[in-house]
Amino acid sequence: MDELFVAILSMLLVVGLIPLFLWKRRRDSQSQDENEEEHEVPRRETVVRATGARRMRRRPAAGAGASTSSAAAASIEETADGSDDEADADENYEAKASNKKEKKRQEREAQRQAEQAARDSRLTKQDRYSEMRRRKDEEREAKERMLEEEAMALKAREEEAAALEFEKWKGEFSIDAEGSTENEMQDGSQGLLSDFVEYIKNQKCVPLEDLAAEFKLRTQECINRITSLESMGRLSGVMDDRGKYIYISQEEMKAVADYIKRQGRVSISHLATSSPLSFVDFLVVVGLTVGLGSRRGRGYGLPWVCRGYGLPWVCRGYGLAFGLTVAWVLVSAWWWSRGYGLPWVCRVIAMRSEDPSLLRDLRAMLELSHEVCHGQDYVFQDPKLAAPAPEQDDCNGIFLSYTFINRVKEYPRVKNATAQAWAFKSQAMIFNAGIDELKAWKMFIGFNHNEILVTADGATLVDATDFPAPVGNGTYLAGYPMVDLKTSIDTAGDFNQIQVLVAMTGTQFGVKPPGVPMPRTIRLENDGYKCPAPRHRGHSMFVCCKKDPKHKVKVSKKTKFMPRQNGDLSFSYDVLQAFTSSYLAQVTIDNNHPLGRLDHWNLTWEWMRGEFIFNMRGAYTHKKDGATCVYGPAAKYYGDLDFSKVMNCEKKPIIGDLPPYLANDTKVGKLPYCCRNGTILPKVMDESKARSIFQLEVYKLPPDINRTTLNPPQKWGINGDINPDYKCGPPIRVDPTEFPDPSGLQATTSAVASWQVVCNITRPKVKQAKCCVSFSAYYNSSVIPCNTCACGCDASSTCNQNAKAMFLPAEALLVPFANRIEKAKAWARLKHKPVPKPLPCPDNCGVSLNWHIDTDFKNGWTARITLFNWGEIPFEDWYTAIQMKKAFPGFEKVYSFNGTSLPDLNDTIFFQGLPGLNFLDGRGKWD
Repeated sequence: MDELFVAILSMLLVVGLIPLFLWKRRRDSQSQDENEEEHEVPRRETVVRATGARRMRRRPAAGAGASTSSAAAASIEETADGSDDEADADENYEAKASNKKEKKRQEREAQRQAEQAARDSRLTKQDRYSEMRRRKDEEREAKERMLEEEAMALKAREEEAAALEFEKWKGEFSIDAEGSTENEMQDGSQGLLSDFVEYIKNQKCVPLEDLAAEFKLRTQECINRITSLESMGRLSGVMDDRGKYIYISQEEMKAVADYIKRQGRVSISHLATSSPLSFVDFLVVVGLTVGLGSRRGRGYGLPWVCRGYGLPWVCRGYGLAFGLTVAWVLVSAWWWSRGYGLPWVCRVIAMRSEDPSLLRDLRAMLELSHEVCHGQDYVFQDPKLAAPAPEQDDCNGIFLSYTFINRVKEYPRVKNATAQAWAFKSQAMIFNAGIDELKAWKMFIGFNHNEILVTADGATLVDATDFPAPVGNGTYLAGYPMVDLKTSIDTAGDFNQIQVLVAMTGTQFGVKPPGVPMPRTIRLENDGYKCPAPRHRGHSMFVCCKKDPKHKVKVSKKTKFMPRQNGDLSFSYDVLQAFTSSYLAQVTIDNNHPLGRLDHWNLTWEWMRGEFIFNMRGAYTHKKDGATCVYGPAAKYYGDLDFSKVMNCEKKPIIGDLPPYLANDTKVGKLPYCCRNGTILPKVMDESKARSIFQLEVYKLPPDINRTTLNPPQKWGINGDINPDYKCGPPIRVDPTEFPDPSGLQATTSAVASWQVVCNITRPKVKQAKCCVSFSAYYNSSVIPCNTCACGCDASSTCNQNAKAMFLPAEALLVPFANRIEKAKAWARLKHKPVPKPLPCPDNCGVSLNWHIDTDFKNGWTARITLFNWGEIPFEDWYTAIQMKKAFPGFEKVYSFNGTSLPDLNDTIFFQGLPGLNFLDGRGKWD
């Protein structure tokens, strides 16, 4: 093999010498041609001069014929004349050529002389500059010597004065006793040494200067003592170049090697979770072990390096650098592949676990990897340090991204992959890369693996659902506490104001490794933005949302904050008065839905900054208890406050409306639109009863003790009896609400700050309605009852929740469902209908309606509506609505009700009771 390598190297050298040989030969031929030209010029000049000096003519011979002689003579004369002309032409040509060469030679000589003059000039300037610099250096050195001599003289005078002063006071001192520091050190050396070792072991990572100050030693003495203790085996650790000593026990250094030796061949990810060291530490261990082993010529894993084939320098002192390179490659490989591959590395450590030098390698690793005192790998744990996606730089709108970080298998462990639960971590980012500020950002994440979201730092769920929340069909996130995203232009590129990072944790099902549970889509939900399909890269997905050019912006008055939004139900949280540690707020509820209503409403929210309600007017909390404040942080700050008078200290209070008889109470009433027992009607029925108002006094806690630090509660929700379900968004900062001046003047007063919460009615799901409808007619003896479990069923019920409801006789609708069972069985036997076993479950609705066709003629028909309240809560100002569709144009009149046609509302007819007949009592009163 060596001979082959030498032969290949020789061939490469020969091939490299061929171009050099050709170049040398070309240069020699060019120089020879120039010499020949210089020698030929004078030789030609000599020939020309010999020809032009004398002309030779030939005479005719005697005895020849006259004609022949004369012809020959003429021919010879012409030939001689021709040769003379050619000689003259050659002479002129050669003379011109010699003149040109002489001219070129003179030009080259002049150029050479000019270059020589320029070089002489430069040398002269350099000599002058060097002389000037030398003189300046001599002057500077002379000044420095002078200053040094003055300083030395001053120091000598000071020492002489100090000596004189000492001689003066020396006689005044007396020595009562004297001892030896050496003897004292010997007496307590054993105890001091033990304290020294224990201090280092307890501190784990101790600066040498602090250690020296603790034991009143010099730093160098501490270093010497640590070195001695290490040689004795009482200490083991690393002394880094930052002046710190890091204690590492033998057990810690052997932990990785013992674990690998015990397990044999293990995977990288398994070792990272089970090893006492962090995963990055382990990779550096491997890299340094391989590198240092190569330097010693061991060659585990890379035997060719140390055998002299191409890289012999690696084995001659560069093993450490090589080890660091291998460590970096391994870290990069793990970062991109998440711990897969490289199983041979574990065999390297296992083979070398018996080598005592491995412990030294581990110590070197701990010194060179990172600060052991902190023990965190910030490069991989802090998502803020991760480089942004290249597409972020090309986005001129709102850049969204979702990154899946990791997941861990949860309990219980099951064999069915679709039922196995995994705890996952992920992060969403919203970055404003445009020129317009993004107000009240909202983001949709299309989860599709039955995810349960447990936490979402930096955002809240738009529907105000509490965590943990099922989000398997996707969820909407809104910003909190950072609601708006400013532009980079307005903030000088401050990322804290132009982007939001939402760290999420939760549980997902049904994705078996190595699959990655990614959402199906992400998009921005703010009006006026359009998002394309997101792109995927590894464990991340991202999209750039831009302004929709087709979106028509409603022209409205320019406001400082977000314009007010429209919704089925709107809350206004207005701060009327602000103090240092408290403020007075007013909550206004407006019903904007034409058919929506609330009965006995209960309002909930969540305090996010530790606030509590001290007092209320126009409403009350269902729980009045100050004990939570007494045993909480509020009592520490408000030490002298009487918490027995506090209205509520709960983080999630439940607020209800006051009854009408307290409307004129001076303490809790005397507010417009208050005290209606929680009834809010639609504006179509009574506009004066479509609003409700109450006030509350809120106390704040540090660090919000400031007049301008105002934070509204989050996660608003409202419900009532036999009312639709509302989903509420987060509070949005709007322009301060204006109120008429209470003095009666034609003036307005503004709130200190205002927020708006918008709620919308949701479509009820199957078997989750609040009421139901049965149908009957004069031409049919049976009644079609409400659907089975129309308003929900108890899971523990023994009835059949999926069976169809049984037909009933008309009189059965007048009794509760518990009394209908026997009637339904008898009616089925009478009509020869089957009786299912088990029987269908009831509808479980508190309110039901019956639509009965009374008559049907050629020119029209009549119908009857009956309302049943099977619950215990009475309803005041009841109403109902019917959507007629095609029959709406033929509507004529309503009897015993007040009926109003609403053609603009999907051809709906609105019914309400007549005065005195508008109260629907509950069944519980008559039982």
